[in-house]
Amino acid sequence: MAVQVWNDFDRAKAAIASEASALRGVVLLADSFPEEQRSRLRSLINGHIDEAVHQEWPAMAEQRVTLATLPMTLMEALHYTLSFNPAGESETTAQHEIVNA
Repeated sequence: MAVQVWNDFDRAKAAIASEASALRGVVLLADSFPEEQRSRLRSLINGHIDEAVHQEWPAMAEQRVTLATLPMTLMEALHYTLSFNPAGESETTAQHEIVNA
């Protein structure tokens, strides 16, 4: 039983580190965008982090939600990123990398 708990803990830690890395990458890549788009994208990412910490994690701890639930702020960030019309190669590359993240 203890081995399973440690394995679950290690997987959860890895998932959190992976998501944090992806979010950091999005924030850094957003610097390639004009101020309006950069601010909106950062606001959505901050909203996702706040929602994860204050709503999703407590709900998961109480087994009231699963990972199958899609985070709405991340979905909105993805749609926003895809709706942005890049004005150059650096913005196009940043948009592509954000979508991949």
